Amino acid sequence: MKKLAIFLSLAFLSLGIVSCGLATTVSTTTTEIVTTTTEPEVTTTTTLLTVLAAPENLDVVDNLVSFAAVDHATRYRIRLSQGESVVGEWFVAPGFDLSLIADYGVYDIQVKAIGGGAYADSPYSAKVSIELVDPDATDTLEAEGLNDYTMIRWIGRTWYETLSGRRYFWNTASGFDVTFSGTELKATFYATNTAVAGKHPFLVVLVDGEEDPTKGITVELTQGQGEYTLVTGLPDGTHTVKVLKRSEAQDSDTAVLQVVTDGRFLAPTPVKDFRIQYIGASTSVGYGDLGGSPKTTNNSNGLLCYTYLTSYLLDAETSIFASSGWGLTRGWNTGGQASATQTIPAAYEYYATNAQNYVVTTPGQWDHTDYQPDVIVIALGGNDFSSNSAAYNALTDAQKLAYQETVTDALVAFVTTLRAYHPDAYVVLVYGLMSEATHVRNVSINAALRLSGETDKVSSLAVTGAGQSGTGFGSDGHPTVAAYILAAGQLADHITAITGREQVRTDIDF
Repeated sequence: MKKLAIFLSLAFLSLGIVSCGLATTVSTTTTEIVTTTTEPEVTTTTTLLTVLAAPENLDVVDNLVSFAAVDHATRYRIRLSQGESVVGEWFVAPGFDLSLIADYGVYDIQVKAIGGGAYADSPYSAKVSIELVDPDATDTLEAEGLNDYTMIRWIGRTWYETLSGRRYFWNTASGFDVTFSGTELKATFYATNTAVAGKHPFLVVLVDGEEDPTKGITVELTQGQGEYTLVTGLPDGTHTVKVLKRSEAQDSDTAVLQVVTDGRFLAPTPVKDFRIQYIGASTSVGYGDLGGSPKTTNNSNGLLCYTYLTSYLLDAETSIFASSGWGLTRGWNTGGQASATQTIPAAYEYYATNAQNYVVTTPGQWDHTDYQPDVIVIALGGNDFSSNSAAYNALTDAQKLAYQETVTDALVAFVTTLRAYHPDAYVVLVYGLMSEATHVRNVSINAALRLSGETDKVSSLAVTGAGQSGTGFGSDGHPTVAAYILAAGQLADHITAITGREQVRTDIDF
């Protein structure tokens, strides 16, 4: 609500506003009010008052109120309400800008004529539903409008490319959030690999505050560039829509060019007050978690992975930086050979990995101040061993210990870098998700022990993995959704224990 001082000044000034071009008047009714004054030994005086008629033709266009004048009225009072709650009452004249006294939004409005002398006030008119709108409101977000954070909230690491007018979002669980008044929302997306079987990117659309990924609308991007209807047929009114990528970065580059509603965009929902950053590989993006072989984007759902599901339980903001096959020192992406550049710690300095399975360097380095997590969850190390398993298995016991120490060194160095960026964040080293859990267990536990001398905010945690507790296996021996649900519960419990963040939801039904 606007400041009281401004509103009082404008309300009084509005009494002098005249109705432009309004010739219609409303005659008063013949109803009379009789008032009698009686005092002992005093003559009784009776006053007859005529009740004014309520103003007709009440309307609000472009925030300006209009109504028919009433004969003998001295001024007019309006009432704004929302449901059964009265927002306020003000004296105004036809032509007054209601956005000067009330916030943008939907209201019921009524008006009454104020009498004087021989005329009594009219009753309030019937309620009329109106909407006060921002004159700068828009129904289309495109080009530089995609950077208008008062109209759209971006989730995860995203980048606007000026030349193409595209806003890229690569990582799992990245996307955007908008609020609009209307019934429908459409978007134009760009995507690569749409001609490749098993590579089509998938999105999930969550409507009106829904966060459960199983209750979202699935959208498969099948065109290199095309418009898709995200929601339609909603009741006319205010709605929120969150669009999240469920597939992973290396399957397809994805971007938004335009978002359109049949109404108008409003301010998006605010960022949640608790943030988690997840860093990992295939087990952090839901690789083949729906089952079937080989792994495809159709049988993989990163929003049903332990990462997003942990945030779901804690009602936390989610950022995932992960790529299947990548490791701390090497991975399947490097053919099992050590690399200084094609690792998760090196890639983390940038926005994402891409559909060519390389680090995205065109936008430059990521600004770590743009996302300050309360908790950082790391699930790495498995690919450092599995991608080089033959050579590792041929090593002597002493050489194996030295190899494990090299991977541990890399994890300690990475955590040290992350703590420099986010000194107040808790760091959780997760292990146990895959069959090479013994190696990762040693690396995670030893890294946490080595860091314990510097901080009490680093811990290691074992979680349910592939095939455990009767959960079965997804593609290529990866965890299923059932395993991820259990792991998410264990991680959420751990985060609650170390931070005090309460869980607000229970497990999804899958």
